[in-house]
This record gives sequence, structure tokens and C-alpha cells, in this order.
Amino acid sequence: MQAAKLTVLVSVSNQGVRDQISQFVAAAGYAVLEAEQMAQAEAVVIGARAPVAVLITDGPARGAAEFISLMSGRQRWLRALVISAHPAAVNKELIPDERVAFIEKPFAWRELNFRLAECVNASQIARHQELLRWSAQVIDECERAFELCGFSSSAARRRSVA
Repeated sequence: MQAAKLTVLVSVSNQGVRDQISQFVAAAGYAVLEAEQMAQAEAVVIGARAPVAVLITDGPARGAAEFISLMSGRQRWLRALVISAHPAAVNKELIPDERVAFIEKPFAWRELNFRLAECVNASQIARHQELLRWSAQVIDECERAFELCGFSSSAARRRSVA
């Protein structure tokens, strides 16, 4: 079970299906946000208290890929899971974006659980990679600041340990 700190946005056009998926996702331990349409999803992500890890949508795959690109300035780690009844739409060759996963309707709940876990894991890995890059930048800036103050990086490290 995942901690509720991870948030999933469910943007499925049919209210009944959206409710079922939202209940399933919540039962799996995730916080759930909902948007009726992709047009509302941007406002939901921007207004969310916690970062959104995964978007589940039945919208067109192209729309999901465009949404992720739009949100990449805010949340580079956001991933999408597109639900489609059309096998051609589930073809990764049509949307080669690694941030978009597909599941074909009808699907079993265990398959949704598996695909959701894949998306969450990919999101978490991307988020951790971004944090590592940010940490490396901070360390580089600190070392430059020490050097500007007349300390060598190794001397600065020895002083910080002492």
C-alpha cells in the first residue's frame, strides 16, 4: 500500500466510471483529485496542495501527452495513464512519449493497479532524479561561494565537518 501523500488526478468523462476509478485509487492508498474534463485538469493540478504524480484519463492520448508537456514546467515528474477502448490508441508508436502509459478497456482492476503502480514508480523516479539534480546544483553553488571567500573546496569541507 502506498501512503496517501501521493496524489492521482482522475479525469474521466463518465461520472460513474470516474467515481469507480477514484474509489479504487483511494482504496489503494492514494489521495484522489477529480476533473470532469482535461480542460479542468490544469486548474486542479495548479491548485493541488500536493504534487500530482499521475493523471488517469480517458481523453485522447495526444491530449494527455500535450497536458503533460504543458505541466512540465511545474511538475516534470507527472505521468499519465490513458484508458481507451480503441486498440490503435493504445499503440505506443502513436504516442512515443515515455511519460504516457496505456490501458485498454475493458480491463481488470488488477491490471489498472499494475499500470497505476508503474506510473507512480516512474513519477517517483523522475521526481527523485530532479531532486538529485537540484541538490548537485546547490552543492556546486556552495563550493563556488566558498572559493570566492578564499577557501578551497576541500578546505571548506574540512571546516564544515569540524
